[in-house]
Amino acid sequence: MLSDKTLWLATGNQDKLNEARLILSEFGIRVHRLMGRKVEIQSSSLAQIASFAADEISRVHSGIVAAEDSGLFVESLSGFPGPFTSYAYQTVGPAGILRLLANSPNRTAHFEAAIAVSISGRTLKIFLGQVNGAIAKSRRGSNGFGFDSIFIPTGKLSTFGEMSTTQKNMQSHRQRAFGKLARWYRTL
Repeated sequence: MLSDKTLWLATGNQDKLNEARLILSEFGIRVHRLMGRKVEIQSSSLAQIASFAADEISRVHSGIVAAEDSGLFVESLSGFPGPFTSYAYQTVGPAGILRLLANSPNRTAHFEAAIAVSISGRTLKIFLGQVNGAIAKSRRGSNGFGFDSIFIPTGKLSTFGEMSTTQKNMQSHRQRAFGKLARWYRTL
């Protein structure tokens, strides 16, 4: 029975954990944080990064383990920061991305998320989510985290940083990936 199952999410990012819990609670799925060292390999593939991390953690933890990796891909920067989004946030931040795009007419970007689910060192499934959009001309809003204050989803006027968590979760890359995971997980 689903209510007896627990999904363990390996993350050191409290904001990602909160988003996952909020999204998956709509499907009746409980999420518990799995603490410990999450190994992140260097790769241009978010799915490969997430899969390796989930496999490694599931070797030492019983139960179904999920690891998520996400990135902001800016078209005119050849997809940078992509899988290096966390590092780019720590080093140049939103202000640095805005400086890099200061003279660029092309502000097209997208967020991607990859969630790998593993058990006993073996990947069961990988779920992908993407949301297209553009980089704003300036930082707007104080909600969310990471590059949310400069990303405007297609068809919207507000950045993720200007949206409430509920509004963001209705359309985010993470919501799309976790939604796919939830539909699959409920069939177990």
